[in-house]
Amino acid sequence: MDKHSAQVEFAPFDSPDLMPNPDPAKNTLKVRLTYANWQGRKSLPMDAMLAYEPTEAAKQQVVAANAEAEAAYQQAVERLQHEAYGRAVRERLRLVSEMRARRAEDLRSEERRWVFRSLLRRLQSGGHYPQEPTQLPYADAEEIQRYFDVDEMLYFVAPDFWRPGPLNPPPVTKDSEGRYPVPPVQEPVPAGAQPPPLAGQTVAGWYSRTDEYNSANVPPAAEWRVNYLITEQSTPAPLGSSLGWLIQIDGDPRRNEFLNAAWVKAVMPVRPGQEVAALEWLIGVEGEAGMGTRYDPVAGDPPEFADSDVGEALRTLARQLQDMNISVDNTLTSEKVFEKGFDPLEGGFRPAAPYQIFDQWVEVLPTDQVAAVAVRYDPRTGQQL
Repeated sequence: MDKHSAQVEFAPFDSPDLMPNPDPAKNTLKVRLTYANWQGRKSLPMDAMLAYEPTEAAKQQVVAANAEAEAAYQQAVERLQHEAYGRAVRERLRLVSEMRARRAEDLRSEERRWVFRSLLRRLQSGGHYPQEPTQLPYADAEEIQRYFDVDEMLYFVAPDFWRPGPLNPPPVTKDSEGRYPVPPVQEPVPAGAQPPPLAGQTVAGWYSRTDEYNSANVPPAAEWRVNYLITEQSTPAPLGSSLGWLIQIDGDPRRNEFLNAAWVKAVMPVRPGQEVAALEWLIGVEGEAGMGTRYDPVAGDPPEFADSDVGEALRTLARQLQDMNISVDNTLTSEKVFEKGFDPLEGGFRPAAPYQIFDQWVEVLPTDQVAAVAVRYDPRTGQQL
């Protein structure tokens, strides 16, 4: 109570005859003056400030109301996040499914380079390269490419695709999650009912949602599987999606097979003229085990292979191939151009008996190494004009 310096006295507010004071029900405050000096004034201004303290029951009601409001707010936020996640996943899947694959030539070139680098790493682990441990094997890579045409490499991926994993992977249960699990919605589910699906999200199931299936065992038992994403607006899932493959967004099926292959078999052709040097390089890397074994000739082998071991036969074959590839005559023969044309009937025969083939000849067709020239023939003589 602020008296504003007035000479007044009050009875205690908690006097028995004033109780209840203040009165919360009537919202009143009783004041009893026991002494007042008006000092000739007609009024004495005073200010009263009431401080209300809630009861314990009122506090509990407020706490309960706040908790209920907070739970409703969090539930609404989780539902919005759940739906927003679904929309984001659908939009991402639409964009990913419309992604155009890169040129097959570029993908194959990258894979050949990856195989070549893997070969270098294998050689490093075997102690062959680099010759100087403090340097990267640039010169060694150039040496290999001098013998072998890496750009023309042929490689074959394993037909049984799998990715190495733990020896004892954990089994899939109802609590398993995929790579991108959907945020759960914390809301009560009636007994015997399924959780509400993500409205309009997928056709096959939630994104990385774990569903229960009945296995083929007798009697049937519960089996859990983790679904992959697919919607009614997306294109069919890439090869290997249902197997858990690593998928490259802008890759083609061959790239996905390459990424998930257990092993790769590479065949690199020897550059023409480097057959002998390439053979000696292979012997230095792989060793000479079996090179001294006696060679058993087969039908069609040249006579030089007789009474020789495997190493001698391989060296003889390498020298023959090298001589053939560096021969200028062979090169000119393959590059021969028929500038004046040729007679296709030359060397043929014409039997006179009826209903028999009246002529036969060998026709040389143009290839990548033959320049075809448009010519005209006389219909009567068959000669080139």
